[in-house]
Amino acid sequence: MEDTYREVEVDFLPGPDLGADTLVCEGTPVTLNAGNEPGSYAWSNGTLGQTSITVVDTGIYWVNVTNPEGCQTRDSIHVGWYNQAVLNETNLVITPTSCGSSDGSITGLTIEGVVPVTWGWYDGMGNLLGNNLDITGLPVGNYFLHVTDDHGCVSISDSFTITDAGNILIDSVNILSVHCQQNNGTIEVFANTVAGVDYFYSIDDGNSWHNQPLFENLAPASYLVRVKDNGACETVFDNNPVVIPETEGPQASAVSTPETDNLSDGSINITAVISSGDITYSIDNGTTLQVNDGMFTGLPAGLYTCLVQDDFGCDTTFIVEVEHLTSQTIEAIAGNGYTCIGNATTCPLLINNFTTVDSFHVTLVYDPSKVECTGYFQIHPELEAGFQASLFPDLGEINLSWKGEQPVSLPDTTMVTLVFTAWGEGNPQLSWLNDQGQSRFYDVSGNEINAQLQPGNIRVFSRPKILPPGIQSVCAGESLRISPFVIGGTGELKYDWIDPNGNTTSNDLLWIDNMTTQQAGNYSITVTDTIDCQDTDTVLVIVGTGPSIAFSGYDTLFVEPGYILDAGNTAQSYWWNTGDTTTQITIDSTGQYLVLATSFENCKSADSVYILWAGKSFFIPNAFTPNGDGLNDVFGVIPRLDYVNRFHISIYNRWGQLIFNTSNLNQGWDGTFKGEACQAGVYVYRIVYQDFGMGTQETKVMEGTVVLVR
Repeated sequence: MEDTYREVEVDFLPGPDLGADTLVCEGTPVTLNAGNEPGSYAWSNGTLGQTSITVVDTGIYWVNVTNPEGCQTRDSIHVGWYNQAVLNETNLVITPTSCGSSDGSITGLTIEGVVPVTWGWYDGMGNLLGNNLDITGLPVGNYFLHVTDDHGCVSISDSFTITDAGNILIDSVNILSVHCQQNNGTIEVFANTVAGVDYFYSIDDGNSWHNQPLFENLAPASYLVRVKDNGACETVFDNNPVVIPETEGPQASAVSTPETDNLSDGSINITAVISSGDITYSIDNGTTLQVNDGMFTGLPAGLYTCLVQDDFGCDTTFIVEVEHLTSQTIEAIAGNGYTCIGNATTCPLLINNFTTVDSFHVTLVYDPSKVECTGYFQIHPELEAGFQASLFPDLGEINLSWKGEQPVSLPDTTMVTLVFTAWGEGNPQLSWLNDQGQSRFYDVSGNEINAQLQPGNIRVFSRPKILPPGIQSVCAGESLRISPFVIGGTGELKYDWIDPNGNTTSNDLLWIDNMTTQQAGNYSITVTDTIDCQDTDTVLVIVGTGPSIAFSGYDTLFVEPGYILDAGNTAQSYWWNTGDTTTQITIDSTGQYLVLATSFENCKSADSVYILWAGKSFFIPNAFTPNGDGLNDVFGVIPRLDYVNRFHISIYNRWGQLIFNTSNLNQGWDGTFKGEACQAGVYVYRIVYQDFGMGTQETKVMEGTVVLVR
């Protein structure tokens, strides 16, 4: 059975909350707030990016919220209006007033549909007249009932009109709108008049009167129309107030096409919207006009003052530029570069189709957190005069400009080469700024030459990094193996080692057999990747030696029982073939003794010595016959092996005279003194010597006699 696991990360949904459905008074603005969670907001009314909107109409509104993790939630709300008051006119009675009197009344109304809290009657000028549903004592006029319900909503009724007993009737009222803030609106009142009677007209609810029904030069506003005769009778317009709106002037827009190569083939096309009538167009501020035709062709490059006017004298003026365009297109190409962190690289700026160019100014930008432009070189010889460069490394911006004494044409070539130092791994782009007025090329007439700008890229790679292997310790005679661990880098890696003696090798694994102390020291390792990014480190190699053993110079020692055999004190540990682990052992038998010593660097040494019991150091004859027969002709000591280290013998006659001495163990006395044969007899010898052994040895003396026989 095989188990499979998958880790799933669940993100939280956003939680917009528009609240519960709500009711408001008609026309009251309502602000809908979705919260302040991070993310994007999209509303049902088309609003984007805002956490709240304000609405003034009924309906269902929703918001979609998408958080940064891509999770989306929608919430909605219904906004409605409270019911308005309804006036029941079943029992309505409107009583007209007498001419010139104030005895009209409005009675019989009842309020339905809401719970009324307050109400009041207002005249056309907005003056409160009373708070009773039945109102009396009214002159001729328009009256409006305001009802406030228990939600605080105010409902305003249509006009209730009080007329008098006269027979003046207003048939209609005509208006003309105000145009473009000229205060040229008009109101004309048409009343059913009787011949021979003088009538007077008012549009301010009777505050002022005129003997003509036409009112001119009016501003946009609401007006209350009245008509009266020369008696006391008058009437009001049932549909008061009369509103004069304002009509805006022409709404115009224009599109231009450029002139190409000085051919006067530019154009301007003006479109306009008006309420009615004809439209007049001009591109020379009204000097020449075109009616209902906004297309102007055959234009040279330049600035044109455009005028659009309607039949009411409303106009709009604006400037349109016809640009100059050349068919030539210069290619400006930012080349590519690559390097590793900490190294430099170059990026050429290439230009193609660079023909009859008089000047240019260009701006390039890059990511200053990844690279830094530190300089430039290889300016094209024909651009050196007049060439200027400004570098802004903190902003990641390069400004280049050139103005020649005369236009220059160049083959496809390199304009200049930029130098960059890399700071961070990545792929920063080297881009041309092409906003308004940036990165432009010009001909001798100052006309802009088209330019196609291509960005470049600077690839910054990570440098190979050698993780320090630390100090390497090895014992003499052992093998050294070092394999460096490298992270980063690009492609295949190359390894170069240099030992303390200057010898080199190119293997990734440094392998040296039979190390010696002469090979200790610092080993340099350089790692290079395929784009020549390098890292170098040094490894200290310590070559240790086994500890010295004190008796290593002896293969045999003649000692007395109880002798202390000392291996020395330079090692961390000792092991004898006797099982002892001390630096010294006591000898209690003859034979071979071996010790293994381990240093503090874990290097080992081993040696052995053969132990024999000492006895006498040498044999001494008691007589000799120096007669030349080849037998016992010389008196001397016979050493036991190499047991004697230091030696001196002296021979005296019976009177104590020194007749022979030597320190040569192998040299004997031939029985002569100063070349003359000595007499037969007894002679005394004295031998002073030291045995071989470890440490300071005792000086020993042997004395005796020898018989010289003749």
